Amino acid sequence: MEINRAGMIAPASSNTRNSEQSATEQLRAAKVEPENPAVSGNITFSEDNGLMNEEEIARFTKELNDELKQQVKDFERAQSALVSSLDLFGQFKEIQKVANPHLNLDSVDLAQNEDGSLALVGGSMSRAQRSELEELLNLNDALKEAFTEVHKGILSVFQFHTSDFDVLREEDLRGTLKLNEMTEKYTRRFTGGIGQSLPTDEEKIMADPLLFFGMMVDALKPRVSIKV
Repeated sequence: MEINRAGMIAPASSNTRNSEQSATEQLRAAKVEPENPAVSGNITFSEDNGLMNEEEIARFTKELNDELKQQVKDFERAQSALVSSLDLFGQFKEIQKVANPHLNLDSVDLAQNEDGSLALVGGSMSRAQRSELEELLNLNDALKEAFTEVHKGILSVFQFHTSDFDVLREEDLRGTLKLNEMTEKYTRRFTGGIGQSLPTDEEKIMADPLLFFGMMVDALKPRVSIKV
């Protein structure tokens, strides 16, 4: 999945945004002085040398845990919003199939326009038919809210995955994420035993939040390109 941002500077590397990695790097910088080692074997770090003591390590660890908890909440909201979006969009298509039996909406997908309004993509219909259906679609405030929350959640996924996406905004994902396409790519990642233990799409989506994060990154394979 390629996300274009005008004026974005391409990062030199793709650093995985693992909160514990930065902690590990800082801890590795802490060195124990060889003179007068403590007999008990307890390690302390000198503040005078700019190194971390036990209190600072505890505070730093708490900050990492708090950040991870917030990310998990973001993922959980995205999971619930994705399920709601699929249900509401499915209901919309079923209603329109009854009202317009001549239309084949099976391949029609859902996206967001740059202004945040909902858009129908794919399918075989005239411009007038698409415009009429999109007008009805945008009356569904619950679907608009849910799909907007999906965009926020996917942004959290990308930014937790790598610092390359720290400058990315929710608006940058509009028009890029397609509801059914994204869901299909995601659910296809569940193979073997894990797929058998989570047989339905909803169960796969509502899996452990960190599993959702990993599978979504693997499914979308986000990358940044420069658009001049």
